[in-house]
Amino acid sequence: MEAKKIHIGQWIKDVLNEKKISQSELSRRINTTKQNMGKILEKDSLDVKQLFTISQVLDYNFFEPFTKSEPKQNQKSRVILQIEIDENKIEEVLKQIDNKKLYNILKT
Repeated sequence: MEAKKIHIGQWIKDVLNEKKISQSELSRRINTTKQNMGKILEKDSLDVKQLFTISQVLDYNFFEPFTKSEPKQNQKSRVILQIEIDENKIEEVLKQIDNKKLYNILKT
């Protein structure tokens, strides 16, 4: 699987623009200088702790693209399997009912 190429600094800038938050405001919120904030936004990668802090301050999940989710095909297969299991249970119950009816008939 090929890793996604993301320039994290640019991504943060995009989120700042969407949320209408200035770089100065973000630097204040994460307790750093404006100059350091400029350096952060030029980077194509960040320390996880620093990115986590920015994620919290901006209320934005920058980690989401990197989390592994179950492929849609597997989800669909699991639902189909559950339906098949339920059908098997129903068939078993019907067999038990039929066996009881036959037993009762033979018993009389």
